[in-house]
Amino acid sequence: ETADSFIEREVFLRKGKYTNVYVVTSDGAEQNQILGSGGLRIPARELQNMIRMAKEEERLQYAHEHRRDQFSLRRNEVGGLLSPEVAEKLEKLRRGH
Repeated sequence: ETADSFIEREVFLRKGKYTNVYVVTSDGAEQNQILGSGGLRIPARELQNMIRMAKEEERLQYAHEHRRDQFSLRRNEVGGLLSPEVAEKLEKLRRGH
C-alpha cells in the first residue's frame, strides 16, 4: 500500500466521523484526490505560515499579559505613589527616628 492510498482511505473513513479532515501535502495530484474524497487540503507552505503566525500570536499574547502583570504590580506599590517628603518621613519612622 502506498502512502497516497493510505491517506485517501483514511480521509474517506474519517470524513463521516469528523466534520473536517485536513491533509497537508504540496503534491497537486494528491490534493485533487483528497478534495475528491471529501477532505480538505493544506499546502505545506501554508501550514508553515499558520504555525509561524500562531507562534507570533502566542508571543504577543504572552508579552501583553506579562506587561499587564508588571503594570498592576507597579500600580499597587505604595512607594511609587508617595511624594519624596512623605517617603522620607515614613523611612524615618521605620528606622525609629
